[in-house]
Amino acid sequence: MDARERLRRHVRGVAPSRSCRHTRHPGRLATPPARLDANRAASALCGDKEELMIPIEVWPAVLAGLLAGAVMEGPVYLQKALGLPVKQNIFRTWGNLLGMRGAGGYVAGFLFHEVLAAVIAIGYAIFFWLIGVEGNLWLWGLLGALIHYALAGPVVKVIPSLDPVTGEIGKQGFAYRNYGALDVATSFVGHLAFGLLTGIFYGLFHSGGGAGFAF
Repeated sequence: MDARERLRRHVRGVAPSRSCRHTRHPGRLATPPARLDANRAASALCGDKEELMIPIEVWPAVLAGLLAGAVMEGPVYLQKALGLPVKQNIFRTWGNLLGMRGAGGYVAGFLFHEVLAAVIAIGYAIFFWLIGVEGNLWLWGLLGALIHYALAGPVVKVIPSLDPVTGEIGKQGFAYRNYGALDVATSFVGHLAFGLLTGIFYGLFHSGGGAGFAF
């Protein structure tokens, strides 16, 4: 049973005591849970799809982005630990761009990556709101990941990353194309993981969401 069907069953037998004329509040990023539930109940009775949309909430998006960002690069460093020939190293790249080397550069790169992930997750939340998502955020997160990957490809091409084999800088190509198929596939899977987890965690952490909206 999907989120919409659960909502409609929840409001069966509820008298439409509230008018079906809803007042919108442009610019409001979040709605208190009680009011959100009331809006959804009245909307289901009145057939108003717009009120069933999940409003933007910044902190759930930030938390979702931090968790997803920490996980998405896991396959890269796991493969490196196993001795597989993965060349990309985004933490080192960000650290170098911040003027730091060695362990400190890795730490700085990781922190920068987490901040960037949080900002991008807010972009996902805005995307969900703009397209009128009502549930299944895991699936919409995967769709967002495809957009995210397409936008990240050119960024990877221009940032001055160091090739650990040749020593060349800034030659990784679109989405690590010049590094080989393993790097391309790893980056793609990483972005899919980020989108999937961002959708799930945002749905779970959202004040008006829960498992019914995440899955």
